[in-house]
Amino acid sequence: MALISSSLSLFFTLLLCASNLAFFDANSIQTFSRFPSSDNRTETDRLSLLALKSQLYDPLRTLASWNSSLDHCIWRGVVCGRRHRRVTQLDLSSLSLVGKLSPSIGNLSFLHKVYLHNNTLRGQLPAEIGHLSRLRIFIAAYNSFTGQIPANLSRCVNLVEFHMSYNQLEGIIPHQLGLLSKLQLLDLYDNRLTGDISVFVNLTSLEGFILSINSFVGTIPDTIGRLQYLFYLGLAENNLSGRIPPSLYNLSSLTDLEIGNNMLEGSLHQDIGLMLPRLQVAYFEFNSFSGLLPSSLSNLSEIQTLDLSHNPFSGEIPIIGESSPGLSALILNSNNLGLSKSDDLNFLKSLVNCSKLKILQFNDNNLGGELPSSVSNLSTTLSSFVAGNNHIWGSIPSDLTKLINLMSLYLENNQLTGAIPDGIGSLKIVTVANFQQNKLTGHIPPSFGNLSMLSALYLDQNAFEGQIPSTLGNCKYLQYLYLGGNRLTGVVPAKLFTADSSLLQVALEENQLKSVLPHEVGQLRNLVVLAVSSNELSGEIPESLGSCAGLTVLQMSNNSFEGSIPESFSALGSLEKLDLSDNNFSGPIPNNNLSGRIPPSLYNLSSLFYLGINGNMLEGSLHQDIGLMLPRLQVAFFRSNSFSGLLPSSLSNLSEIQTLDLSNNHFSGEMPFNGKSSPGLSILLLHSNNLGFGKSDDLNFLKSFVNCSKLKRLQFDYNNLGGELPSSMSNLSTTLSYFTARNNHIWGSIPSGLTKLVNLMFLYLENNQLTGAIPDDIGSLKSVTTVNFEKNKLSGNIPPSFGNLSMLITDMRDQTGSSSTVVKGTVGYAAPVNTVLGSPISTEGDIYSFGIVLLELMIRKRPTDAMFDDGLSLHELAEMALLDQDHLTDIVEATLIEAKIGPTNLSYGAARCVEVEYHKRMACIASILHIGVACSMKSPNDRINMDEAVRRLKLVKDVQLGAGAVSDLQVL
Repeated sequence: MALISSSLSLFFTLLLCASNLAFFDANSIQTFSRFPSSDNRTETDRLSLLALKSQLYDPLRTLASWNSSLDHCIWRGVVCGRRHRRVTQLDLSSLSLVGKLSPSIGNLSFLHKVYLHNNTLRGQLPAEIGHLSRLRIFIAAYNSFTGQIPANLSRCVNLVEFHMSYNQLEGIIPHQLGLLSKLQLLDLYDNRLTGDISVFVNLTSLEGFILSINSFVGTIPDTIGRLQYLFYLGLAENNLSGRIPPSLYNLSSLTDLEIGNNMLEGSLHQDIGLMLPRLQVAYFEFNSFSGLLPSSLSNLSEIQTLDLSHNPFSGEIPIIGESSPGLSALILNSNNLGLSKSDDLNFLKSLVNCSKLKILQFNDNNLGGELPSSVSNLSTTLSSFVAGNNHIWGSIPSDLTKLINLMSLYLENNQLTGAIPDGIGSLKIVTVANFQQNKLTGHIPPSFGNLSMLSALYLDQNAFEGQIPSTLGNCKYLQYLYLGGNRLTGVVPAKLFTADSSLLQVALEENQLKSVLPHEVGQLRNLVVLAVSSNELSGEIPESLGSCAGLTVLQMSNNSFEGSIPESFSALGSLEKLDLSDNNFSGPIPNNNLSGRIPPSLYNLSSLFYLGINGNMLEGSLHQDIGLMLPRLQVAFFRSNSFSGLLPSSLSNLSEIQTLDLSNNHFSGEMPFNGKSSPGLSILLLHSNNLGFGKSDDLNFLKSFVNCSKLKRLQFDYNNLGGELPSSMSNLSTTLSYFTARNNHIWGSIPSGLTKLVNLMFLYLENNQLTGAIPDDIGSLKSVTTVNFEKNKLSGNIPPSFGNLSMLITDMRDQTGSSSTVVKGTVGYAAPVNTVLGSPISTEGDIYSFGIVLLELMIRKRPTDAMFDDGLSLHELAEMALLDQDHLTDIVEATLIEAKIGPTNLSYGAARCVEVEYHKRMACIASILHIGVACSMKSPNDRINMDEAVRRLKLVKDVQLGAGAVSDLQVL
C-alpha cells in the first residue's frame, strides 16, 4: 500500500508540474522570483528543467533531486557555469527514463553538451533544439525517437557531434544540415532515414560519418573526396548503388570503411592498399563487386578486419598476411575466388605472421589444392576456420589440432580424403565441427568425446567405417549429430541417449547399423529430429519415443522394424514428418515389417505434412475423418499395404495435399477425392486397387482436377472403373506428364482434347473397351515417349501424325491387340561418322545412342533441339554443366529435382532433412550425366562399354535407394 501511495504521489506531482510548467511565459517566470540568488535567466533554466522532467516517467526516481528545495545547479545530471550559473551540460543518460523530450529544452540557451542516450525517449526531436546556438555535443542514441530531423538544427552553428544512432528517425535529411560547418561526428546508425547522402558532402570538417542501416538511395557522390579529415565512413546496409567514386580513394586518413550490404558494383581500385594506407577496418560484403582482388591489398599494413564476402570477386587471393601483422579477421566467403588449382591456397602460408588472427573464412569459392601443413602455424588465437564448399583435396593436416582456441571448424563439401586426425580431441573449446560431404574414410575418432563444448558435429556423406563411438555421449552440450550416408556398422550406442543429453537432431540414416533402436532414446526430451532410415535396424519401435514431445521429424524407413505403430505417438503433437515406409525400395535392401492397423492416435498428429507408411503389412480402413484430422498433410504414401474399405470422403478436405499415393492396396467403391479443394495437387496414384463399379459415373472425379494447375501424375490403372473419359480432360493442367488408366472397363472414344496435354510423356490406356479412332492430332504430344492403346476396340487409320513424335521410344498402338516397339529417329542419336573408316553399325554406336538418350531423359532436350543449331551439342551442354555443378539445376529437368518437398516454413530440423535428401538427389543426377557423357564421347575408344555403364547406373541406384553412400559416387 505504501508503494501504491508513493506511486500516486509521484503521479500527481508529475501531473501538477505538467499542468503548470509545460507552457510558461515571462509572467509565469516572475511568479517564481521568490527563490533567493536567482535572476530571471537562471530561473528560466530551472523552470525549463522542471518542464522537461514533467514529460518524463522516472521509474528509478533518479530525478528526485529535481525539486524546489535544492538549487537546480546541483540537481542530478545538471552542470552550471561557475560565473553565470546557467546550465551548460545536461546528462540524463542510462536512467531508464520514458517519455518525450520537452520543447523547453530550447530555453537552456547556454547548453554546450546534452547526453540523453540509453533511455526510452520517444516522439519527435523538438524543433526548439535549434535555439541552442552554443550546443557542441548532442547524444540521444539508443532511444525510440521518431519523425524527421528538424531542419532548424542547422542553427546550432557550433555543433561538433550529433549522435542519434539506434532510433526510429525517418524521412529525408534536411538540406539545411549542410550548413553545420563545424560538425565533426555525425552518427545516424540504425534508423529509417531515406533520400540521398549528397547533402553531407559540404561538411568538410567531418571525421566520422556514420549512416549505416538506413534506407538511403542513389550513389556515393564523387564530392565525398572533399571530406579530407574523414577517418570513419559508415554507409553499410542501405540501398546505395553504382560504383565507388574515384575520389573516395583520396581519403588517405580513412581507418574505417564500411560499405557492405548495398548494391554497389564495379571493381576495387588496383592501388587501394597504397591510397588508403591507414585502413584498419574494411567491410565490402554483400555487394556486386567483381573482378580480381587488387594485389595492393597486401600493402594494408594496419588492417585488422577485411570482409570481402558475398561478392563475385574472382581470380587469386593476394598474399595479405606478410605485411599485416595486426590482421584479426579475413572474410572471403561466397565469391568466385580460385581456379581449382593446386596453388589456390598459397595465401594461407603468409597468414602465419598474423599473431592476432581470430577469424579466417573463405568458404563457398572455387579454391583447390591441399591444406598446407603450415596451417598448424597459424595463430593460436584463431577461433573460426571456415573453408567449406570449395574443391580442396588431400588430407586434413594432423597438426591442425594445435589450434587450441578454435571454436568453429568448417571443411564441408570438399574432396578431402583420409582420416580425421586422432588428436581432434585436443580442440577443447570447439563448438562446431563440420566435415560433411567429403571422401573421408577410417573410423570416427573416439577423442571427439573430449570436446566438452561441442554443440554440432557433421560427419555425414563420407565413407567412415566402424562403430559410432560411445564417447560421443560425453558431449553434454551436443545438439546436432549428423552421421548419415557413411558405412558405419554395429549398434546404436545407448550412451548417446542419456537423460542429461542436449541432443536436438540425430541423423544416422544410410549406414549399416544393426540391432534395435535403444529405448533410452525416449530420454531425449528436447529431440526435434531423429533419422535412422536405410539401416539394418530391427525389433519394435520403442514406445519411449512418445516422450520426445518436441519431435518434428521421425524417419525410420527401410529397416526391419516390426510390430505395430506405438500408441504413444499420440503425444507427438509437433510431428511434421513421419516416415515409416520402405520408400518403395527393392532388392536386398530390407523392408519394414510393421503390421496391424493404423492406431487412432496417429490421426491426432495434426501438424503432419509428410506421412509415409507404405511398403508394410498394415491393414484395415482409413479413418473417415482423416482429411479433417490431418489438415496440413501435403505428402502421403499409403501404397503397398493391405488397406481396404471405402476411401474416406474427407480426403477432399486435404486442401494442402501435393502427393497422395493410395496404390497397391484393396480399396474399393467410388473415388471421392475432389480436386476443387486441392489446387496444389501434383501427384495422385490410385492404381492396383478395387475402385469403381464398372459404371458410367465412375470417372466423374476426373472433372474436378481441372482446378489442379500443378498436376503432373494421374494414375488409376488396374481398378474396376467404368464410364467414358470426360471431354473436360482437355482442361487438365498442361503440366501433366503421366496419364495411365489401363486395365479398367473404360468405354467410349478417346477425347480429342487429350492432345492438348502437350507435356504428356506417358499415356497408357491399354486393356479397356475404347472404341472409335485415335485422334488425328496425336502428333501434337511432342514430349510423349510411350503410348499404349493395345487391347481395346479402336478402329480407323493409324494417324500419320505419330511420325511427329520424335521423343517416342515405345509405341504400342496396334488396334487388334498386338503390340510393336518403334525407336524413331537417328539424327543426333547415331554415333558420329568416321569419314576415313566409315561408321558401321556396332556396339560402340549403340552405347553412343544410349548415352544420348540418357542425357535427353535428364535434360529434356532432344539432340535436334533448336538450341543446338549453332554447333553446341547435347553432349557438350552436359559436359559444360558438370564443370560447374552449381548450375546443374539450370539444365536438368525440374521434376527430377523435386526432393525439396514441403512448406516454406519448415522447422530447422525438417528443412535440414529435406536439404540432405536434396543433396543426395543432385549427386545422383550429376553421376547419371557423367555416365551419359562417358557413353557419348566422340571417339569410340573413349566411350565406356555397356557393362561399365550398367555397373555405374547400379551404383547410382544403390545410393538413391539408400544402399550406398553418396561418397561412393565420387569414384565415377
